[in-house]
Amino acid sequence: MPGNNHYADCLCGWCVKERNTLRQLRAEYIGTRFETFESFVNPNALCPECGAQVFFYQSPYGGRVFFDELGPPWPKHPCTDSPTPSALKSHGARIAGTPREQKRVSWQTDGWSPVSIVRIYLEDEWWVVRVEMIEDGTTMRLLCEDRPAFGRGMIIHFGGWDDNGYGTISYLSNSVSVDAVETAVFRYADHVLSPRSEVLMQRAQRNEGNL
Repeated sequence: MPGNNHYADCLCGWCVKERNTLRQLRAEYIGTRFETFESFVNPNALCPECGAQVFFYQSPYGGRVFFDELGPPWPKHPCTDSPTPSALKSHGARIAGTPREQKRVSWQTDGWSPVSIVRIYLEDEWWVVRVEMIEDGTTMRLLCEDRPAFGRGMIIHFGGWDDNGYGTISYLSNSVSVDAVETAVFRYADHVLSPRSEVLMQRAQRNEGNL
């Protein structure tokens, strides 16, 4: 064995040549595995195709989308609503010269309200989400069946309560595809003391028209 460097084709993992290769692969892996993106919204962007005022959104995972409205049903701008629009490869949205005209949009007329996530915690069988209404600052607690896929400080939309204390929240998934997600929620005061399985079954039966 010719010295400390071993043979040129040695695969022991301790050779100078092999160590350099492993170090390079490890650096490439770490750079890929832990790459992060800034999540933000530009509310006064211009579509690079037609020049219309749009909302530009980037998710924490790098997904980038142009929306006509930033709320349910989350309508994507048709000019760039394709799997890999060239305009989205960079931040690609020009900033409008003036703020967009204030008008009522679909999510407002459909009864949705933006809320900010204050706290998420587990209580008995339920995940409790404490939110603050953006419009007036009032707070309330929502019950979720599973741990929510969003975090503190995120803005989501709440659809209000029906007579049974059932509601729905809508938000954008933290993924590259940036899909809209709707999740069932339950009013804290009405259901926190009830078994979760019983509440879920009653809601399912009501949705099917059996109650």
